[in-house]
Amino acid sequence: MYQATHIIISLENPDDVEITLRDEAGSSSNHKMNLGHVLEVGGQYFDINGREIFLPENIKSIDSYISTMKASSSEASDLFWATTNSNESVILRKRVKGDANCNDPPEFKLLDVFLVSAKTIDLSGTILEKCPFWDGKDDWVLLEFQSDPGSKRRYALFNLTKQKELTFDVYQKRADVFEGGKKPAIYAVGNSAFLCEPKFYHDERRGYIMYAVDCDNMDVYMDEGVATSRIPKQLFCLCMYRETCI
Repeated sequence: MYQATHIIISLENPDDVEITLRDEAGSSSNHKMNLGHVLEVGGQYFDINGREIFLPENIKSIDSYISTMKASSSEASDLFWATTNSNESVILRKRVKGDANCNDPPEFKLLDVFLVSAKTIDLSGTILEKCPFWDGKDDWVLLEFQSDPGSKRRYALFNLTKQKELTFDVYQKRADVFEGGKKPAIYAVGNSAFLCEPKFYHDERRGYIMYAVDCDNMDVYMDEGVATSRIPKQLFCLCMYRETCI
């Protein structure tokens, strides 16, 4: 076991931090942060203030650093791939900025409190390539949530590169998606969670299709015509509809 005794911070680069650790034999050694703003050594984790960070009870390991997520100039979090005790991959976060108060525990937390698994998903060659926000360099993750053991699972698509969750507006009919003589009839606005994993396929008439089930347990679709018909009202928002026929 190690104990942090000193912190060495570069005045030129405050993110350049070294921590002096002392082992049980009394020997000291310096270590640089090796997982974003976290130091991992011998299965122990330390933050930039030298405080030890303990894994949540249901997490058995942190596997790799992903990136730093910035919410604002004063708020940021490191993201990590981790493995649960049931061998599910999840994403953890650790606050970097905004936690300078040493009274706050330096915690690893799930990306979402209800997250049960996360897996990378290849969305190239799907209808999402037709959307204005598509960038082939981005990495996407399918997030799986469950509020309690008896509840239904929910799924969401998360852009790991830009750190944004994909949302969708549901239109009652396909025709309502298109700009025309009447105001579009939006059934539900700003959802992000489906009741099944989204499915992607190709139809001879409608081209590329995305199918899912929304939180009202209704089938929702997005086809190639809808994807290219109008610019979404906001970035990372899909126009989907409940009518199955054109």
